Amino acid sequence: MFFLSLQRWLFCLVGLSFFLLQAMTAQAATLQLNEKTNKISLNSHFQIFEDKSGTLDLSQVSAPQHQQQFADLRGTLNAGYTHSAFWLKLDLQRLSDTTKRDWLLEMTPAMLDDIRLYQTDSSGQIQIQRAGDHLAFNQQVVRHHYPLFQIHLDDTQAHTLYIRIQSSSALFFRATLFDQKSFSEDSNYLSGMLSIYYGMMLAMIIYNCLLMIGDRDLSMRHYLLLSISTLIAGMSVNGHVGLYIAPDWPWLVDILPAVMPQMIVLSSSMFMCSFLKLKSTLPRAYIVFRSIQVGALLLLIAIVVGYQPQVAGIAQFLGLIQICLYGPVSLMVAVRGYAPGYIVMLASGIWMSGTALIPLRNLGLLESTWVTDFGFQIGSAIDVILLALAQAYRIRLIQKESHMTQQQLLRISQQAESELDAKVKRRTAELDQLIQRLEKSDKEK
Repeated sequence: MFFLSLQRWLFCLVGLSFFLLQAMTAQAATLQLNEKTNKISLNSHFQIFEDKSGTLDLSQVSAPQHQQQFADLRGTLNAGYTHSAFWLKLDLQRLSDTTKRDWLLEMTPAMLDDIRLYQTDSSGQIQIQRAGDHLAFNQQVVRHHYPLFQIHLDDTQAHTLYIRIQSSSALFFRATLFDQKSFSEDSNYLSGMLSIYYGMMLAMIIYNCLLMIGDRDLSMRHYLLLSISTLIAGMSVNGHVGLYIAPDWPWLVDILPAVMPQMIVLSSSMFMCSFLKLKSTLPRAYIVFRSIQVGALLLLIAIVVGYQPQVAGIAQFLGLIQICLYGPVSLMVAVRGYAPGYIVMLASGIWMSGTALIPLRNLGLLESTWVTDFGFQIGSAIDVILLALAQAYRIRLIQKESHMTQQQLLRISQQAESELDAKVKRRTAELDQLIQRLEKSDKEK
């Protein structure tokens, strides 16, 4: 009897623990907002459902058979290249009437094609907001360089939001919930940082143009193309091309994030060949980089004609190969006596380190900080500055070599002149002696 009673108590205890755990999980699924909440990262607060057909609408997703398929999203969404549509569900609740009613939901990155937010208002009507680079910026409810949605919570009941995301580009997703004040502060800070980045890039472009006035070397043109491509890529990634340059051209905003990386691969490869003189210093490396250039051109054509999803993996692999070649090739050229190769090696190392922070952040391996958020900008800015210094150093070496050549030519000229003068004097003396002998001979006759 004792053992039967103990088993019953254990069974009741396990059952009670299970129900308590379920209750805690259900409560944790609702994100509760209080008076002190002003900014919160929504990582691990979503539930996710993958619609592999990409055709389901809200009424179908809300049905019980699909509701059971929603699972907790741990960290950030990172699905890579896929044709699926992803539905995210988020439950929000104000804890009291003093909690703010109006919130802003900001999402990154800016290159997602189609983002839709569904929210049921107090009258039972479903409000739909759209964003993404397939929608012209002038048609968006809030003009912001990142996708931004307005959230209004008019009571203290739990509100369920649905977000549908579908994109032909690499699909990864982060979201942050702001109140109005925190959003303004965060946006101003971001604008200041990006203004510094854009200013530095423009300064390097202008500096390079000034250098080209006195030196029309081919590597200068390749460096200028690289600088412009990097600047446009940065503006595209941060959503400023659509916001300021092409607000009514969603097709351009959509294609630039795929085109500009290939332009960077192409221009940087051309710069490496011309600047490091690979054709004469490392002929095999020159052939490899030329092959990369041909591949980048073919990928650019494929992307422009509409095959970007099909060639996306090849494009990333090609860029990875080139990045891996930068350091060793620069080092080999530098060891063979061309000192600017060390600067190129340092620049490529910093650029690779800054760029590598982005996927590590998106995978959730690193926390989101100003270093990870601005890794590409920091790395590319330092890369362009160091390459500009390498260009200036190369010009100084060329000028030094030119000066030494002129000095050597001057010495050769002076030596030739001196030898010619000595020969003239010697020949003149010989002629004088001959004339004197002739005059003496005439007198003797």
